[in-house]
Amino acid sequence: MASLAASACLFPSLDGLSAPHDAAADAGDGGGDALPHEDAGGDAGPCANDGPGIVAHYLFDEGSGTTVHDCSPNGYDALLTGNNAANHWTTGHAGSAILFVPSDGTCVVTTSAQANQTGSALTIAAWITLLDPGGGYIVGQRQQTGWAWRIDVEGTDAGSDLGFAIGLGDGSGNDDSADTFVDVGAWHHVAGVFDAASGTQAIYLDGVATPASPAASAIVPDPLSTTIRVGCRGDDSNYFPGIIDDVRIYSRALDAAEIAALAVQ
Repeated sequence: MASLAASACLFPSLDGLSAPHDAAADAGDGGGDALPHEDAGGDAGPCANDGPGIVAHYLFDEGSGTTVHDCSPNGYDALLTGNNAANHWTTGHAGSAILFVPSDGTCVVTTSAQANQTGSALTIAAWITLLDPGGGYIVGQRQQTGWAWRIDVEGTDAGSDLGFAIGLGDGSGNDDSADTFVDVGAWHHVAGVFDAASGTQAIYLDGVATPASPAASAIVPDPLSTTIRVGCRGDDSNYFPGIIDDVRIYSRALDAAEIAALAVQ
């Protein structure tokens, strides 16, 4: 859990972040070899080992432009949106990442409804650095009144609390928020796991689970919850204040050992 030096100044000027991430420099020889997440054969390392149930995996290693690629076999690419969107690339937990600035409306929007998740199991995982103690969406499939699921940071009097909720189809949700506080200016791995079969719903911070909450019987999306978004809610609100990297969505419930392994990659 490395502290981020740039976080001493919340939301640093984009002037120092707008240069595209140099994949060739990362490779060390200037020849445009594999990105940090790739092996010498050009196969995406973590993406090649995502395991069963992977729906989408966004490495955020493009480093420029507004297209965000899904490196899973499904290819559910997304769009980086907001003011000066193409200038919001920065250094990530591994490779590059996206700096989400609420005043710029920074958000990543999936372009395929097939990525949407319903059913009886779900895992959401990501690396984040919070740059402001307020709240915001990390990943979610919801609008203002209609939704299916989300993992977010909620600003409270006690601190920035990590939350994970499953929609019940009537505008309400089964919300798990167990006083799991995220500090500002450091990288953290966050995950939410929903498993109707075991009747549990859990939040993980840096590979460690909070006490599991009773789960809903299934994800019941509202018809309005039509797209998955990273860094904001579906009605262009609740913007995340910080950096997000390496977002994964699974249609199954990863177990504790699998989450712990993701948290040390």
